[in-house]
Amino acid sequence: MRWSVCSGISTKSVGEERKDYIRDINAQTNRIDTARELLLNSDIEATDYRVIKDQCNEKTTRLEARLSDLDAENHTILDIKPRAEEAMNS
Repeated sequence: MRWSVCSGISTKSVGEERKDYIRDINAQTNRIDTARELLLNSDIEATDYRVIKDQCNEKTTRLEARLSDLDAENHTILDIKPRAEEAMNS
């Protein structure tokens, strides 16, 4: 489990958070795919498709940025952990 630095309260593990972000990114991709099918079947207009696609792309960009931040944070934690353990043992 990952611990909050400020409160010491256990939160989701990095792996769980990573899975959540990837699941959400895939959901946005699926939403675009569904909208594309609706467009091809003439169930929605091209302008509606563009709005859906733009919204999904914006959300995907934000999710990918959070995923990247999470990976960077995890890397930092992994770099600090051995030093912290060494300091506590000396």
